[in-house]
Amino acid sequence: MYVQHKCSKSVTQKCSKSVTQKCNTKVQHDKPPVYENREISVEGAAGMPGMRRSDREVKEHKEIEKIIKQCKTCYVAMADQGEPYIVPLNYGYEMESGRLFLYFHSAEEGKKLDILRKNRKVCFAISWEGGVVQAKTPCGFGYRYASVIGSGEVVFIENPSEKCRVLSLLMRHQAGIEVQFNEKQMEKLCIYKIVSTDYTGKQRIQDAEKKSEKI
Repeated sequence: MYVQHKCSKSVTQKCSKSVTQKCNTKVQHDKPPVYENREISVEGAAGMPGMRRSDREVKEHKEIEKIIKQCKTCYVAMADQGEPYIVPLNYGYEMESGRLFLYFHSAEEGKKLDILRKNRKVCFAISWEGGVVQAKTPCGFGYRYASVIGSGEVVFIENPSEKCRVLSLLMRHQAGIEVQFNEKQMEKLCIYKIVSTDYTGKQRIQDAEKKSEKI
């Protein structure tokens, strides 16, 4: 075990005492590292540090929407009395003046709904997987990707006509088809949305050999 002894001269030496023995020398234990990996939101929230890889940050709303449009699954994370819980869900979406609306549907009962009715604050992740970036050496390998992560609050939709509209939107995004629903069909469905203004985009869709590759 290595410890750093506190004295007039900073030295590092090997402690020969057993870990079960009390060491009489005062030591200054290393603090655990702090990892800064928060990314600034599209709204430019004050006080938040910028993205470490700023060259991969996606700032424009239309480019973030391009990623969301390409994907089909959203991972929604929530907290159940301090315990984390995450589920993958199909979704529909809308963007309006910088606000992101993610729409979901389910049966009227279930664990996630029990949690969300008690705590509506969530975070989410949407990602597109592009494949491995080949290189001559293992350390040169990488991965092409595009992702959107964020946080927001769940709002349950109760209006029958709005539920029909949202479910049609969800079908358009997931299946590329136009479907009209009636209010009778909504009676046994739970429709809800995440409203978010705090989200970030990040991507790596090019490499040195394929500059023109797009999502």
